[in-house]
Amino acid sequence: MPTIPQTNVPLGYRSQSIDTTLDADVLMFALLRQLTPENKAQRVIALYRTLR
Repeated sequence: MPTIPQTNVPLGYRSQSIDTTLDADVLMFALLRQLTPENKAQRVIALYRTLR
């Protein structure tokens, strides 16, 4: 299990979804920031194909 990065979130920050904890939100955005542009493009293409 990945460790949750230490980060300073603004006071009053809420996760992007009501069923997601703040720790999960911080981890998800940290992992997304680590993706290369190529990986991000692949994810967008896969999402587009799923939605068609």
